[in-house]
Amino acid sequence: LFLLVFLPLSSSDSSCTCSCKDTRMEELGSATWKMMHSLAYNYPHQPAFHLKYAWYNVFELLVHNYPCQTCRDHLWDNIERYGMHVANRTDLSMWLCWLHNDVNKQRNKQVYNCSMENLRRDYGYTNATVSKNRMYLDWYSKNIL
Repeated sequence: LFLLVFLPLSSSDSSCTCSCKDTRMEELGSATWKMMHSLAYNYPHQPAFHLKYAWYNVFELLVHNYPCQTCRDHLWDNIERYGMHVANRTDLSMWLCWLHNDVNKQRNKQVYNCSMENLRRDYGYTNATVSKNRMYLDWYSKNIL
């Protein structure tokens, strides 16, 4: 289950019906960024197609289901403007770091020094591996749902 977050980034003053600035949303944002940065840093240097495609699904889920409208809109605007960057670990990690810093700037927070060394220190895991197995949704739907 991927529950991910992008906090308000939009330069427009769009209204959010969800209390985007409440404590629970702040906690969700922090936890989601940590998970996303960790997944990105531990993404393969040469990912298989199905792993790249999985990230598109993650962002599709966010764009449609994240509880803050402002956040969803900003994420979609950035994807439309800059595309998605899932070619490899560095590409994905740096793109997410850029997105996160864009949020930080909008929220008047300190920006993160985006370097792979800093991301490794803060989000990498020693001996992390990526499963070589692929979960096929048709099998899953027949056997689990």
